Amino acid sequence: VRRDTDSGDYTCTASNKHGHESSQTLNLQVLVPPAIRPFDFGKLRAQMRTTVTCDVQDGDPPIRLSWLSNGRPLSPGDPELQVVQHGDFSSILTIPVVLPRHSGNYTCLAVNAAREARFTASLVVQGNVQSSWIQFRHRTCSSMHHM
Repeated sequence: VRRDTDSGDYTCTASNKHGHESSQTLNLQVLVPPAIRPFDFGKLRAQMRTTVTCDVQDGDPPIRLSWLSNGRPLSPGDPELQVVQHGDFSSILTIPVVLPRHSGNYTCLAVNAAREARFTASLVVQGNVQSSWIQFRHRTCSSMHHM
């Protein structure tokens, strides 16, 4: 289905053997769903900062943009995960201080009258020595001498 060739007025006419005829006209509007430009977080270590932008490249307005973290909506006003709407087709997610607890899947959700679109990127925080757990394995060795 294409907007330029398929949008317009359509009329359906029905008649019976008695000569009765009925018709109905409807207007078909083809709506374009949102399309999100892919984004990624790149390689991040704890204490770095990051910003990703959700850009909607296509789709009929109005488009509602929101962010999810591991499937849950981000809380407005959260100082750790800041969201700023930039115009009608862009939303910016900023994490001022990346911490290991921020690791997870972040989804940009774009919704218009046609449907919703989602794009998800994984954030993996590489810990630094000061904030990471280091696991040591203890090995014991014994030797016996035969005489």
